[in-house]
Amino acid sequence: GSQNSQKTAGPFKPELPFKPVKTADNRSHPGYALYVKHCYQCHQQAHPASLSIEKWSNTVPLMAKHAGISQADGKQILDYILQLKAQS
Repeated sequence: GSQNSQKTAGPFKPELPFKPVKTADNRSHPGYALYVKHCYQCHQQAHPASLSIEKWSNTVPLMAKHAGISQADGKQILDYILQLKAQS
């Protein structure tokens, strides 16, 4: 029989080079609400410019897995952070 390996998916792998989606207003980005809802529950966030794209691309998926955030939501959060980073 086929194994169903849905129980614990590993961290998602962002595609690099990462190209954030541009929106006119950062707060309208779908990742903004997710970032505020999930990330601020446990700790204040580092400024997007404070870490490299590679660091963010490793940290966000691991934190998403740790916090039980879906891969789709994790990708939106990473996209939001990297959009801010690109603007700073």
